[in-house]
Amino acid sequence: MDFSNSFTTINLTFFLRPTTPITKDLCHFNDGFQLSTRRKDLRRIKTAGFVTEFGAVSESATGLAEVRFVADHFDGDDKDTSMPLSWFYWIRIPPQDDYRKELARTFAPKVAGDILRHAFDASSGAFQLEFRAATTAATEVFIHAALNYPHGYSVETSPQGCVSFEKPSWTKSGSIAFTASSACFGTTIAIRVSAKAP
Repeated sequence: MDFSNSFTTINLTFFLRPTTPITKDLCHFNDGFQLSTRRKDLRRIKTAGFVTEFGAVSESATGLAEVRFVADHFDGDDKDTSMPLSWFYWIRIPPQDDYRKELARTFAPKVAGDILRHAFDASSGAFQLEFRAATTAATEVFIHAALNYPHGYSVETSPQGCVSFEKPSWTKSGSIAFTASSACFGTTIAIRVSAKAP
């Protein structure tokens, strides 16, 4: 697989401003429709998606719920196994840890193959990446341990013997690099990160 080719992106902008149950339902319908439509476009033209802007309504529970709703859609879910969308959060990030936790999601910024599944559960911290290995280049998974895994985390890979990685030296946040064996090219690799119990 040649990773040197350039690609075109479809830019999306989301503003989150629902303030009543009716506007919230309308906003959720519109966001779902827009994301579904854009994902179909991305698959049709075989390119990556990038959300150019998104921000939340407030530092309240409602604001947190809206951030999670949209970020969950950006990550992809069980119903949509297409590539996750890259995104930026442009508005000032409130200082509360619960708000920062919604944005400091576990994700894979680099994948050495074709993504088959990319899912993060913000409630439990469970992350799953599945991809078809294509190169020995590193696959990276970003983890914010301080916010999402305060009691530690565990990492599992499968199939056994196909992926190697080293425990990182950082403690608060950073990336773990995974390397697939050349004997496993074309194989579906799974990486799972889960939170340890207190």
